[in-house]
Amino acid sequence: MSALFTHVNVMLGIRHVMSASRTVRSNWQADAFVKRLSEHLNFYAKDDYSIEEVIAIIEADLRATPHSKMLISPYKVVCR
Repeated sequence: MSALFTHVNVMLGIRHVMSASRTVRSNWQADAFVKRLSEHLNFYAKDDYSIEEVIAIIEADLRATPHSKMLISPYKVVCR
């Protein structure tokens, strides 16, 4: 891990966790994202043909959703 990456993590209060990619515990965030994305697709898209029409709405919604532990959205992290 580079010194710059470590410094940015400390400034933002991020605890960097390194783990193996094949373990179940390391993929919980990816699994949670896929679950939320699937839920949004089921809600907004009427059929497979309308996915492209609603993907921007889903993206905006997911980016505006605050993180469960940090209570800050990705938008606020980037645009602060």
